[in-house]
Amino acid sequence: MLFFSFIPAHPPLFSRLWDVRSGNSIAKLEGHSDAVSSVVFSADGAYVLSGSADETIRVWDTNTKTCKRTMTGHKDWVWCVVLTPDGAYAVSGSSDKTIRLWTIAS
Repeated sequence: MLFFSFIPAHPPLFSRLWDVRSGNSIAKLEGHSDAVSSVVFSADGAYVLSGSADETIRVWDTNTKTCKRTMTGHKDWVWCVVLTPDGAYAVSGSSDKTIRLWTIAS
């Protein structure tokens, strides 16, 4: 079982992936250029999405601990990210007063 932690503030700008059973940090995820405000795991735990004040959403592979995709389009802070139950789509909300629907590639 994995847990994703982030500090919703300014530098250092990274998040951590944790193994809940052992309590150990298993990865330091770097890539956002501003605070992370929202995270969501896929139902199978294969990836996690993070939304940020840098106006992006990142898709992180929990096996390789790397960013597989950066989704751009919002013009302000991304406050929330959710996944559909089947993991096919993500929905994000932003301070730019938009809600966006994203296709998540398998």
